[in-house]
Amino acid sequence: MTASTVSPSTTPPSTAPYTEVGSSSRSDAMRRVTIEVPAEGNLLKKSGQTDVWIKPLIGPVERAKFDSHSSMTLMNDIVHASLKVNLIGTEMMKKVTLSEQLVYDYQVEADNWKEWCESLQIDMETLKESKSTLEQQVRSLTSELAVEKASSNQASKEKARLETSFFEQLSKSSEEIRELRSLLSEKEAYAGELIQNLTQTQEDLRVSSDKVFSLESSHASLQRFYESALAENEKLRNKIADWERDYETLEDKTAIELSWAFLNSRHDTLVEVNQENFNLESKLAKIKETIEKT
Repeated sequence: MTASTVSPSTTPPSTAPYTEVGSSSRSDAMRRVTIEVPAEGNLLKKSGQTDVWIKPLIGPVERAKFDSHSSMTLMNDIVHASLKVNLIGTEMMKKVTLSEQLVYDYQVEADNWKEWCESLQIDMETLKESKSTLEQQVRSLTSELAVEKASSNQASKEKARLETSFFEQLSKSSEEIRELRSLLSEKEAYAGELIQNLTQTQEDLRVSSDKVFSLESSHASLQRFYESALAENEKLRNKIADWERDYETLEDKTAIELSWAFLNSRHDTLVEVNQENFNLESKLAKIKETIEKT
């Protein structure tokens, strides 16, 4: 997740007599500043028989304050984004821990199924050995019955009974072997599904780890940008203080030559600031008052 920052935007005046400058922050509060600037871009004042041309200008102090406000808004958005990154990182670590636990549980279950399958294989081998033993016994009994057949019909009946019993046992053993083979096939299929689930879980764990690493990198970048913004804000504050001292010095001057020299020295700066559409009314009033006093 990333936090969006909307920089203050300006719309140049066309047919409307003013320009609106809006700024947005991470909160729901929206502030809109309306700056009224004459459409012709100049002011004309008559004093007696003399026309005094006053060019539009904006105080550097207001410009610096506006830049400081934008920096503070940007820092607030960065802090909010950093908190969101930390929260997302915590949630991802929880998911990673849960995935690791699931992997461990699947591994334990797979080992249990493997041991059970090995036990079934041992039982099958035992049954095969029993079958072989029974077949040997049948052959032995057949030989004995063949020898005893001539001497006793009872022996023949016993042989028939024993053969019947043996074939019943053999049939039961064969049926049990088929059932065990079917069960073994089912368990092998289930073990294959468990292996697939384990592989998918391991892949999800790897993806989650990559996401956590990416979020940590993004957090470090945001932290560096936040520190840079703090340094820039401190510079802007110092610049505001310097401009305020210069402005106070200008108000204390009593000679009109010094006032005009100050205005001319700031001409280029004020023209550039005027293009950013700040409110000129208060500054123009102060300039008029200073000129009238001198």
